Amino acid sequence: MPPSSSSRRHTLTHGVSTPNFLAELPPQYTVDAESSQNPVARRRLSHGPPRYSNAVALELQRQGSSSGQGSTGQHQHEFHIMNANRSHAWTTLRIFSRNAGSTPQFFGGDSISGSVELDLEKPQKINSIILYLRGRIITSSLEDGSYAFLDHAVDIWNKDAGDPRATQAGGKRFDGKLDGKYRWPFNFAFPTEFTIPSHGGQISHSFQTPQTFHERGLNTTLEYELFLHINHGMFRGSSKLHVGVAYVPNITPAPSSPLRRRAYLEGVSLSSPGEDYAGWYSLHPVILQGEMSGRSGVEFRCILSLANPLTYTRGTVLPCFINIEAVDQKVLDTFANAKIIRVCLKRRISYTRNASLVLAHFKANTRGKGSSLRQDEMTEIVEDTGQAVWWVPSNAAFYGPNVRCLEGEIHLPKNLYPSCMVPFLIVEYYVALSIDLSDVFRFTSVGSHDSPIISQPVTIASFHGEGPLPVAFTAPPGKRASGLSSHRRAQSNTDVFITPRHL
Repeated sequence: MPPSSSSRRHTLTHGVSTPNFLAELPPQYTVDAESSQNPVARRRLSHGPPRYSNAVALELQRQGSSSGQGSTGQHQHEFHIMNANRSHAWTTLRIFSRNAGSTPQFFGGDSISGSVELDLEKPQKINSIILYLRGRIITSSLEDGSYAFLDHAVDIWNKDAGDPRATQAGGKRFDGKLDGKYRWPFNFAFPTEFTIPSHGGQISHSFQTPQTFHERGLNTTLEYELFLHINHGMFRGSSKLHVGVAYVPNITPAPSSPLRRRAYLEGVSLSSPGEDYAGWYSLHPVILQGEMSGRSGVEFRCILSLANPLTYTRGTVLPCFINIEAVDQKVLDTFANAKIIRVCLKRRISYTRNASLVLAHFKANTRGKGSSLRQDEMTEIVEDTGQAVWWVPSNAAFYGPNVRCLEGEIHLPKNLYPSCMVPFLIVEYYVALSIDLSDVFRFTSVGSHDSPIISQPVTIASFHGEGPLPVAFTAPPGKRASGLSSHRRAQSNTDVFITPRHL
């Protein structure tokens, strides 16, 4: 009779110790006791909080993710198909992955390795054993509420291959009856890309395989599973085993500038945008005009600069720098204030409302690569994920009497979902600058106080690239469960982008 249930067990393979990447990806910041007493490190700020560092833990993470060997010296997971009375596991799926938790996890470039094992108490007819790796986007529990964008099949064994215990090929055709113990090892790469056919299957569009996606409050889920299918023939139902797995793509930033790398290594202040042109990306200068304290024609100029390249690893920081220029000293002192300069990292999520539309759209589509669903087929949400902390740089006096500058950083939550661009799930990030001075100032040139003055798209990476690890120089915000604002709002109701006057 076919088995009636399945079970799972997780064991740790002894030998090489591997950090728990699932729980600490990337790890939290910890105080570096030495740096707080190190005069070189203290040069980073003339005054303020101590230097914070997570270099050791992040270096372990980077070494673990760059080896490309996701099957060596790792954690072992076992999953079983039991017999009818649950007294015997006649099928075991053994998987090696990076983490010791209940869900096996894999990074971009990893291999999925393990074995399929049978322990048959009596002869069973088996035609084939196939292991599938599947990725699905799920929008509802209905039959058409999911779409399998990834379906990778691995043939473990089939009866046409003959008796597994046969010493040589050929001879009598094997009838598929197996008895006793068998073991088939497997090893295959987790696909880093997937394709969706379009235009009648004549064209295929390729996309980077996205990370597993589960977030409370969003009506969409992106999940992966290993599906073991054992075919017994036409007179008996197949035996099946479903195992959920997690995936993290390998997205890394390009190397930073030589001056920035040296600053991270030596623990000194980052060079300013005027000193390190390659290390900063300066947005277009913006002139803001309005009325303040009954005076009209008040004007000031600001330039927001972000660390270059514009890709930042979650769990680290996004350095930023702002220059504010004005002829009137009172205006300059009013606006060059860390309490009113608001620079936030925002996240825009767009996801399909109906998974069944994905394939239909691409089959009918004749346009070029990268086409996604129509706007009316997507749900869009915009939310804050972090806000800059500011301080006055130690060399601020060198900028002149009509210029004020602030240096800062945005702490990136370690569990930020990396940037993603697939037809059914788009996760984008951008940095937005706004001014919070509605009680004393009224804009006449750029709209409301709630609207961003200027914004810049950025990329959130999952892992670190080459070079020294980024260093945070302020304490991260208090512990947050999700790292996201609790108030989610649709973009059409909140973020109204304006067109400021550029120089």
